[in-house]
Amino acid sequence: MKIAPYVLVALISACKSPGPTTSEVKDLPALLLPGEVNAYKKYTPDQLAEMFKAGKAPAALPTGYGIGIHIIPDGTPAEVPASLVKVTKYLWKGKKLDAKGKVLRDDTLGPDLGVKARLELGTLAAALDRAGYAADASAVVDQGSSLLTDYSQIEYSGPAAAAAAPAKGWIDELRIVEEGEKPIYLGRSTYKGKFWGYLVIQVDPAGDSGAVTIPENLTLAGLKTLPVDAWEELFRAGKADETMFPSKDRIGTVVKGTGFPLIFQTASFINPIANKIWFGKNFKTELVNGVPKTMLKNQFLQPSGGIQLFDAQVILDDSRLDDGKPIILLDYRISGVPGIKAIRDEVRLVRDVTEAGVRRRLFLGPTFLLPEETLTAPAAAVAKPFEKVPVLWFALEFEEAAGSTGS
Repeated sequence: MKIAPYVLVALISACKSPGPTTSEVKDLPALLLPGEVNAYKKYTPDQLAEMFKAGKAPAALPTGYGIGIHIIPDGTPAEVPASLVKVTKYLWKGKKLDAKGKVLRDDTLGPDLGVKARLELGTLAAALDRAGYAADASAVVDQGSSLLTDYSQIEYSGPAAAAAAPAKGWIDELRIVEEGEKPIYLGRSTYKGKFWGYLVIQVDPAGDSGAVTIPENLTLAGLKTLPVDAWEELFRAGKADETMFPSKDRIGTVVKGTGFPLIFQTASFINPIANKIWFGKNFKTELVNGVPKTMLKNQFLQPSGGIQLFDAQVILDDSRLDDGKPIILLDYRISGVPGIKAIRDEVRLVRDVTEAGVRRRLFLGPTFLLPEETLTAPAAAVAKPFEKVPVLWFALEFEEAAGSTGS
């Protein structure tokens, strides 16, 4: 992924400076913005307030891309972290609105920071109450309905969790102030129940909404191109039981799963590098006192041959993502290797498709690094938030001739 030189300069400057005051917040250069949006820079805060009150909520959730600006009056009461102000100043481009998914994704220069909000229609007062923020007099100007972008309602469960957590303080309300093929929304932005500033976006319904279509015949290759949101959606919709253990019906036979590490969408360049080292997992089920026991070894350096390391036992358990559904747990505590014992791999079957005489099973799941004493503790009993946050995602694909036994 390449980042334009002027973005790097801006990032370096941001790191060196103590952080801009709210009045210094800037957006994309005027030449890159629609003239209709730039026109709002000339209005005073009082004029913007009256225009907002006169605006109206959309009849339905919008879809498309909203390009725009922030207008931050001096002395606003919200205390916004300097890191968020800098992202707004140097990196923010616009908003991707996905009506079907009821989600908004902030678009930034350079890496995707993974910041999202719940998209809904309602009142700001109700949203602030739901989030547990005590609204001060600056936040709520009326009880009218608006398009709400509620960042507090998003639960992050990937590597972006720590970086995106401060953004959960935002709740914005927007209203249409100019209708047309590309309507203009004027919004009021609040942070933890206090007013911060105004937001103007022009929404192009044909623009990039960020919506993702997941094909029914999804393969490992196709999975690599999907965003983190789609991985979690697939995993939560997946299935797991003992009959789905890859080698369950092939007692004594090694069943190889081709793997790919989905480390982090915003650092996707790492994935092919990691895949030069790790190639998948080899499963084997044997009878122990008449009871099937499934184990695995990880395949390194080469797809076949190479080196097999780090034993794990395959059992059923509940997910650390706490969705009330079982997962296939790859339990490395038996490996005896410091560090490796702390790995908790979870998978579910997300696709089982037969095409052209070939049956393909695709498993997907998150990896957690946990203290050994909590590796198999119920998710509801885990108190520390980081213990429910995956460090990466990975996938395994098994292919066989249609009609053969097992996977």
